Amino acid sequence: MKTALAMTGFNFRSYRGLKQRLELSKIQVQPDTIIVAHEVPYGCLDEIYSGQRVGSTAIREFLRDKQPSKWLCGHIHESFGATSSASF
Repeated sequence: MKTALAMTGFNFRSYRGLKQRLELSKIQVQPDTIIVAHEVPYGCLDEIYSGQRVGSTAIREFLRDKQPSKWLCGHIHESFGATSSASF
């Protein structure tokens, strides 16, 4: 089994939209790729107290388009919980 680790550095405050999409486009996804990210995808346990969704649309699009075998992500403090499946 081949093992590879790819890392890219960006945080939710400085990289949004186009910059985040550019960084994500550099990641090559194989059928057995597992993605670990701090930021959550838009629409997946990303609601804050005001009701606004604050997840990343770039990460959501990346997961939808690249379809890694698994992904683990960080959290939004106001929207705690877990989900074992999501449709993108």
